[in-house]
Amino acid sequence: MINKLVKIKNVGKFENTSTTSFVNWNGIFDKVNLIYGENGIGKTTFSQILRSLSNRDNLISRKRTFNSTDDQEILFLDDQNKQLEFKSNRWNNNISNISLFNSNYISENIISGKSKSSIDQSNSLYNIIIGAKGVSLYSKILSLQKSKKELEKSLTHLKQEKISIRKSLSTKPVIDYLEDQRKDLLNIKKNLNIQIRKLQTELGEYSAKIFKDFIPKVNYYLTSLTPDYEIKKIGAKSSQIRIVLQIKGNSIYYSDSPQKYSAKYVLSEADNSCIAFAFFLSQIQSDIKNRIVIFDDPVSSLDYNRIRLTINLINDVATQCKQLFILTHDLNFANLVNKNNQYSKSFLALKLISLKGTTTFSSFDIKAECLPPIFKDLNTVHNYFNNGLAVNSDKHEIIRCIRPILEGIIKIKYFSVLKEDEWLGEIIKDIRESSGDNPLVNLKPVYSILNDLNEYSKSFHHSTPTDIPPVIQDQELKIYIKKLIHVIYLI
Repeated sequence: MINKLVKIKNVGKFENTSTTSFVNWNGIFDKVNLIYGENGIGKTTFSQILRSLSNRDNLISRKRTFNSTDDQEILFLDDQNKQLEFKSNRWNNNISNISLFNSNYISENIISGKSKSSIDQSNSLYNIIIGAKGVSLYSKILSLQKSKKELEKSLTHLKQEKISIRKSLSTKPVIDYLEDQRKDLLNIKKNLNIQIRKLQTELGEYSAKIFKDFIPKVNYYLTSLTPDYEIKKIGAKSSQIRIVLQIKGNSIYYSDSPQKYSAKYVLSEADNSCIAFAFFLSQIQSDIKNRIVIFDDPVSSLDYNRIRLTINLINDVATQCKQLFILTHDLNFANLVNKNNQYSKSFLALKLISLKGTTTFSSFDIKAECLPPIFKDLNTVHNYFNNGLAVNSDKHEIIRCIRPILEGIIKIKYFSVLKEDEWLGEIIKDIRESSGDNPLVNLKPVYSILNDLNEYSKSFHHSTPTDIPPVIQDQELKIYIKKLIHVIYLI
């Protein structure tokens, strides 16, 4: 478990981030961590920092801060207080069981026109599915194919040498010797081909069974997100997965063939995200209790219904895994996660902010951040009335709240007679001129208070560049805020 962040230096937007720059946070993570950040603030960079702990040192060097020549440094502490330090372009310790889901997951693991030539990811979907035995077989095949390639180079060299010797009129024994060498190499090549075919057959039979067993696991999650979709077949090319998807009886292929339905043209970005998410959830079930799981914007292209279903599945992961990081730029998604979390005692919400030229971390009250504007303003004036404020600039914010609070409450209650774009002064005029069965007649008893509040706040809303800003007297402001609170209950 990653227990504490101490510092990040010269990695993307994290130019000089440390415990001294954190805002209302001590650097200690929890079991479930939600990190919100606007686009471009460094959210994905932080997810890559976490991922790099799984023996991926090169991810950090690719994220060097622009125009920086200083060393990159990162320091975490684990739950045993052991240092996880990145220095001199490498981590001193690694965490093997880290799994990341992001927008690149499907292109890295499910074939879409390009295939890998080697197993280069110890945590790749292919490796996880086929397990240690399958990886061992595949590695042996690659090794034999490499030997075969080197042998073919030797055969080409011998052929060229024979041609050169004939041209120089060398003796027949030399040519016979070279011919014997060529025959020996051809025999070795023949044996290599036999071994490769045998291993390929063994791997094919083994992986076919494994893939067959894996399909129900994927479909369990896939049908939770999109009921009409089902994986019918899983295969592999090199270290990437090939799948055949079925939608209402139609087979969809991850290949570009005019004779077949192609995923490239049939599936939306949201569909592909759901398929990738189902594969990912199936993948991490292997030893999930020891895994650190990272979701980086898992719902970026999903509608509300799929977002809600995805959150349910994320909640399941949170209860099973060792530690969870959820990173997002979507405030509504962050709010839904916060509302639906089932782990309140082990839940931490943070916000990435820019402070003094570096991205850093701040505590984050998601509920307060996601309140409608009128409720934010009500909280602001209520807190002032009960606790007061220290500086004059904060008092301007209190006065700013008066008019939108009154406009909002009156418009909600008298929505049928007021225009959406009416200002407070216009509303007060409507109240003054109302008569008969006009519902605004009910507000005539509070007309003078509303007008008084409007006149008081107006002087702070309207000014010219040459105006001297009025001094805000604390006692006077409290009197008007008391009037505001009183009239709210009378409207």
